[in-house]
Amino acid sequence: MKTLPLIISVKAKNWRGTDPESGGADAEFQMVKPQVRARDNDSCRFCGFRSPKGGYYMQVHHRNDDHSDNRPDNLVTTCMHCHAVHHIGFWGQDRGAGREASIIYLPEISQAHLSHLCRTILVARRYCEKVVADPKEMEDRKQSARLIAESADVLMDRFRSREALAEARLGSSDPVDLANALLKLNDEHYERRIESLSPYRLLLLGPHCKERGTDMMPQIVDDWLGPGGPYGNIKPAVWKNLVQNLHQH
Repeated sequence: MKTLPLIISVKAKNWRGTDPESGGADAEFQMVKPQVRARDNDSCRFCGFRSPKGGYYMQVHHRNDDHSDNRPDNLVTTCMHCHAVHHIGFWGQDRGAGREASIIYLPEISQAHLSHLCRTILVARRYCEKVVADPKEMEDRKQSARLIAESADVLMDRFRSREALAEARLGSSDPVDLANALLKLNDEHYERRIESLSPYRLLLLGPHCKERGTDMMPQIVDDWLGPGGPYGNIKPAVWKNLVQNLHQH
């Protein structure tokens, strides 16, 4: 199935609240969401990531931004990383775990590819935490896990270094600032963001609180690493290849 384009966005024609998943209170939307995810094979239509367990991470997006239009052809399955691109203002907020996203200048990597890399960073870090905390693990495996996490941290630092380029060109790397600027545009100028913002990406920094409170990402990543999860069958030896791939970016 062909992936859909990802464009930094903020507007919604019929917005229910500050949470892009706040449509969960709508009975019609709740009823149709499982059907949409099944139709899309539990796969993000923007980056292709598949997670059969679903959960909060796999969401449903209204393509025309009208959150009262729950026709199946207006709804697509999306991962949380890609869904965030459609609602950048929400991701600039601090709900208890600090700032959750930044705007970066990164024309050489697509937004969809960045979603995959950010997930790999999250998995590498969580894998290290679990291995190092396990008293039954051998020290050589713990050291290998630390190297994997260090590689992930280096890549995230490289991405975050591009915040400065966004600040120099846009005046800010804060998604809230960009969202507020976009909200002031008329429809004609808002559509022009497709070209003007094409070199910029929304970088999710790691933590995410649905509301003010506990970071949800550790549990989400644990589901990915668990049986039946998208990373559940990755053997320790494969992590060396993941590390090499991280170093290439």
